[in-house]
Amino acid sequence: KRLYEAPELLAFLSALLQRPLFRLDDPIGACTINVFREGWHHAWHFDEAEFTVTLSLQAADEGGHFVFTPPLRTSADDPANAAVASVLRAQTEHAFSLPGDGTGESGGAA
Repeated sequence: KRLYEAPELLAFLSALLQRPLFRLDDPIGACTINVFREGWHHAWHFDEAEFTVTLSLQAADEGGHFVFTPPLRTSADDPANAAVASVLRAQTEHAFSLPGDGTGESGGAA
């Protein structure tokens, strides 16, 4: 909560993205926490917010592949099927892996 409410984090992200950002006013929906036990995973999905900050507190020993892309959809009604299929097949320059995601890769295009 302290990190989310830190004005320095908001200022940093606003400067990084070169646009004003605002915190979600809903105290319940403002922070989502996912806890994964061994063998669990988070399936492919579109985030509902324009921006999402993901903080991983522990690297996976294996697996744990984290992929993010620039926006793929043109609207909320657009499922972007071809773009999603391309990302899932790792045949696009728009997917990037994070260093230390358990794949043995150091980052870059997936």
